[in-house]
Amino acid sequence: MTTQYFSVSAAYLLNFVVAILVIVVLHYIMQYTYFGRSNRATSDNVEAAELMGVNTKRIYSYTMCLAMASAAIAGLLIGMTFISYPSSGTQYLIIAFGVVVIGGMGSLIGTLVGGIILGLSQLLGAYFFGAGLQVVTGYLVLLIILTIRPQGLLGTATRK
Repeated sequence: MTTQYFSVSAAYLLNFVVAILVIVVLHYIMQYTYFGRSNRATSDNVEAAELMGVNTKRIYSYTMCLAMASAAIAGLLIGMTFISYPSSGTQYLIIAFGVVVIGGMGSLIGTLVGGIILGLSQLLGAYFFGAGLQVVTGYLVLLIILTIRPQGLLGTATRK
């Protein structure tokens, strides 16, 4: 009987830990702070948020700063882990789209779950079917999840 071991590189482990920390912090900010409530109110209805005393221009600028900080962290982690070319942005955009759709629009924890599911499905697809079908297996899982639950795993039903 042979024992099989698996190894995870330090860069991948660091990326995973930082991604979890960023998503948990963003979830906390968006759910439990005045800024998060104001941000959600502004995204739902600008006029109503302004009537409730929210400075929507300030919320827009703070949200942009938060988005740029998140993108900078993601770019730093990807840049440390992979070789990138001027044309490689589309590849990451397509993966990010799949992650958000699997997790559910508007759910940060769903994004984390979607990333884990898409990553594991691509990894297992590469192991069982070869590296050429890695992306295909990931998107087959995406299609299966959307067939079962069109709003994503942790997304809410679409609002009118």
